[in-house]
Amino acid sequence: TVCTEYAPQLVGYHDGVYVSLICVGVLGFVVATFTLVYFHRHPTAPLVRAADLTLSTVTLVAMMVGFLMTIGILVPSDITSTRCTLVSVLPEPIKVLTVATVLVKTNRISNIFHSMHVIKDQRSWRRLMLGTPAQLGAVAALTAVSILMSILYAVLDPPRALKDLHLDRLEVYCSLSTSFVILQNVYFIGLEVTFLAIAYTTRKLPGEYNEAQFVFLAAAAGVGNFLGVFPAYISSGRHLRLIFLSVFLLSHLLAIWSFLYGPRLVRMMRNEKFRRPTKRNRVMELSAIGHDKSNSDVGAEN
Repeated sequence: TVCTEYAPQLVGYHDGVYVSLICVGVLGFVVATFTLVYFHRHPTAPLVRAADLTLSTVTLVAMMVGFLMTIGILVPSDITSTRCTLVSVLPEPIKVLTVATVLVKTNRISNIFHSMHVIKDQRSWRRLMLGTPAQLGAVAALTAVSILMSILYAVLDPPRALKDLHLDRLEVYCSLSTSFVILQNVYFIGLEVTFLAIAYTTRKLPGEYNEAQFVFLAAAAGVGNFLGVFPAYISSGRHLRLIFLSVFLLSHLLAIWSFLYGPRLVRMMRNEKFRRPTKRNRVMELSAIGHDKSNSDVGAEN
């Protein structure tokens, strides 16, 4: 008898589903990059200042990395233990980072409007807690939990490239720790639900450009995406797992951009008044970024 050596079969670029998802990832990366560059070209625009350029930069950079990661997951290449580790571990902190930034930002909006009803001597403390360093610290703390879980997974139960020999082919796939995936996504959906709860309380804030409504839609889309895609991902066979993982990550990133940055970018590009501060926009900007000097001055005059 003669043994036949089978070469591992890779998904090719002729696979329509893979090609479509790669194209979506490339488009998402281009759009996120353009948004980041446009915001930095107009840093004093009211809508950019209201979005907090620092937090927006963190979110958009994380989105760019996420889109690139999706492309890397789908591009045909040899399946090794290193690639399995990257594919299994890295997407989770990226998802958590994007949710953490918008969660902290939404909590800030809620606290700003709540602080308008507290006594004056408490506002200096609230303004300190609403500052950029405090927000970045909160984002880092929330993301660090996911990073720690990923490190423990990579050390205690590292993903491996396994082989499955069939009659006509040799299949190479990545092992997956179901407990790690569930633990990470329980933490992720906890952040999403918290984000949705806070966004719900701020959905009717006044303003010509009511960002709170878009924040609520983004939170609702995130929870809906999780409930719709994650069960399919966790229960799918290994042949479809990479596809569902990519769909999960892409839909999450696109929902954040579509509701939080897309409308803002379109308004700025179509209407100059959203790029150049005006008296009316200045009032909106002050209320959105938490500088309540006008309210303090009114109180002092009264």
